[in-house]
Amino acid sequence: MKIRGRTGRVWLECDRGGEHQSTATLRKAGSKKTGCPFYLLAVRNHPYETWEIKDGTIEHNHELCEDLWAHAFVRRFTPSVMKLIKQLTAQNMEPCKIFQTIRKQDPNRFHVQKDVQNIVAKIRAEQRQGLTPMQSLENVLINNDFIYETREEPGTEIVTEIFFLHRDSRVMWRAFPHVMLIDATYKTNIYNIAFIQIVGMTPTNKSFIIAHAVVSKERGDNFVWVLERVKSMLDECMEPRVILTDRDLALMGACAKVFPDASRLLCRWHIQQNVMKHYKGAFTDEDRKKFLSFWGTLIESPSIPIYEYHLRNMRKRLVQCKRSRVFKYVYDNWLKDYKEMFVFAWTDKRRNFGNRTTNRVESQHANLKRYVLDRSSLDRVVGCVRDIVETQFGEIRKTFRESIEKTMKHHKHPMFQHLLGKVSHLALDLLHGEAIRKLDVLERFHSSCGSKCGTAVGCPVLVG
Repeated sequence: MKIRGRTGRVWLECDRGGEHQSTATLRKAGSKKTGCPFYLLAVRNHPYETWEIKDGTIEHNHELCEDLWAHAFVRRFTPSVMKLIKQLTAQNMEPCKIFQTIRKQDPNRFHVQKDVQNIVAKIRAEQRQGLTPMQSLENVLINNDFIYETREEPGTEIVTEIFFLHRDSRVMWRAFPHVMLIDATYKTNIYNIAFIQIVGMTPTNKSFIIAHAVVSKERGDNFVWVLERVKSMLDECMEPRVILTDRDLALMGACAKVFPDASRLLCRWHIQQNVMKHYKGAFTDEDRKKFLSFWGTLIESPSIPIYEYHLRNMRKRLVQCKRSRVFKYVYDNWLKDYKEMFVFAWTDKRRNFGNRTTNRVESQHANLKRYVLDRSSLDRVVGCVRDIVETQFGEIRKTFRESIEKTMKHHKHPMFQHLLGKVSHLALDLLHGEAIRKLDVLERFHSSCGSKCGTAVGCPVLVG
């Protein structure tokens, strides 16, 4: 109670006073209240600025507490801590990490992790402002410079696919459409549906996110819809020359339909993982290493005759070791119909810029999951994507500026003088490496370079 604008009376009560009154029906409810009669009435003496106890009951009907951890009152957050929680929540930090940050600042506080989780949930509920999940998602997409499209189930208003890309991604995609890598990741959203990431690369060897899509089913029609959106973002610019995926037949078919002129390659890492998983118990550790060595040599065959030689050699070794069924599996399931999509003798005749796996996409999956909590809401996922894309865009611009302004010591060669500041450091590194290889190896053995640097990467072949 205030008297003349100042607090004049204060009632102090036990937090176990009163009776428990709950209307909860969906969860079990409990209470610490025991109807404790303890209370004190204190009155301010204004002339002397003192306080006097005027009334009260000083007895409790329960044992006195020896530990304050169970009392929510002492676990309240100060305004400064609340501000810190809001800042860290805006940075998509997990509640458990926010709690550890607060605890390290003041180990003597009585906070528990659940207190932070409750505050974070309250902050996010306030941010949604009572909107439905789809309305909240659209707000985030519109307010953060995204281009997006949705597709609904025919005859209903149920959204089955969502495609979106940041405007910075669109700029990079139109500038560098040469290579496209596609893969899906899971456990990123509360709906537990596939989250597709489409990734490209720059001439400075940096990966960038082209677009994302959420699809209800991983079928050909769904992939075609997504890829058509990706294609439309090019605005009739050059289409990708190479598309790299795993062996998802529906996705491969969609790529062939939407981008018929692009070379389609398969991820050699996924193929190797599939083979080893299929025959996990067929090899000892030592035999497994030998097989992987033969397999790697076969895949990396630089020409068709060398590939056929290594193929015969691997078959002979596996038959001698009584593992002919392993050879039959890898030949029938991979080499027979798909060798042109992952063996170097064929893939290096396409302008793949050194991309032979979908590791760039896997890296983006890992990066996203460092930001996103397990099974987050879609608006939170989009917020994380925004942070990642904006960070990538800044780093990519930095590499281009360095290629223009910075000269590396090993690039100060007469044959590079007209290229300095006009091409990326990566291109100059490739040319420098090719020059060294020619001097150190080709001249000694009088062999041919095979023009791999020109066909696979696009750099000019150095002649004598």
